[in-house]
Amino acid sequence: MVYEGTFDTSFAASLSESQMMHRDFSAGHTSAALEHGRRSVELAPNSVVPHYDFCTVLADAGQLDSALEECSTAQKLANSDPLRANPVYSAIRIAIDNQLKRIGTHTKTAGPS
Repeated sequence: MVYEGTFDTSFAASLSESQMMHRDFSAGHTSAALEHGRRSVELAPNSVVPHYDFCTVLADAGQLDSALEECSTAQKLANSDPLRANPVYSAIRIAIDNQLKRIGTHTKTAGPS
């Protein structure tokens, strides 16, 4: 039996970019890490995970406005997903809310940029 057809590998590619983002960020290569994060989001723009993951690295890199934008996008996607009642989505929604609170706290203390 031979499979003849196609299937979407964009989410798998997105996860790979995310892993490279974390590797580079941990190694202190922030610029390269953020580029991997951008690619991760571009490859799976309608997925919660890449936006949330990129948000966390942006926040850790001090790019709070961009982090807020990514987490807000992740939150909108999570809240509109038909599977949002799944316990996995509950956990990621809580993580997104916590990250948004963390970013909000930092932006309020940092003042206008």
